[in-house]
Amino acid sequence: MNGFYNHLCEFAHCEFTGGVGGGYNEVMTDELREGENILMNRPKVAFICVHNSCRSQIAEALGKHLAVEVFESYSAGTETKPQINQDAVRLIKELYGIDMEATQYSKLIGDIPAPDIAISMGCNVGCPFIGRGFDDDWGIEDPTGKADEEFLKVIREIEEKVLALKERLNHPSFIFNFQSLCNLGATK
Repeated sequence: MNGFYNHLCEFAHCEFTGGVGGGYNEVMTDELREGENILMNRPKVAFICVHNSCRSQIAEALGKHLAVEVFESYSAGTETKPQINQDAVRLIKELYGIDMEATQYSKLIGDIPAPDIAISMGCNVGCPFIGRGFDDDWGIEDPTGKADEEFLKVIREIEEKVLALKERLNHPSFIFNFQSLCNLGATK
């Protein structure tokens, strides 16, 4: 069974029965169906930087790790780099056990789905143009080329902001409004 369904079943408290050949058969409960529906209708959040190599990559990884049941996380930029910042990769792996290079790469804005929420990681040099306005600017300094202490400060700040976003998007009034919009779009 893949990680998505493991997480989905933890989220929905489903039960498993042993299957033929030592596999698992999922028992589809009402809770599981509801949980699956919620996960399929999560808002898409895009974390945007110019190069999509450090802060936005950290935010994508932490969003997937800390808030997968509330929103889908993506990152992108108006330019790309050949690889994700290696200090970010190393520290995220040490702190959270996440190997960003296994699931992420530097992407352009056109490479990700259209976001419901677009967040700039910080526009100290200039905000990238993404074809729409940003919903928030987190104003986080780029730690590239700085000591680990600066990276750790930035990682903690991003973690706090991802958790705050999770809480805000998990609020019943947001869920109701977002689900209503999804249902409205499905009827067209």
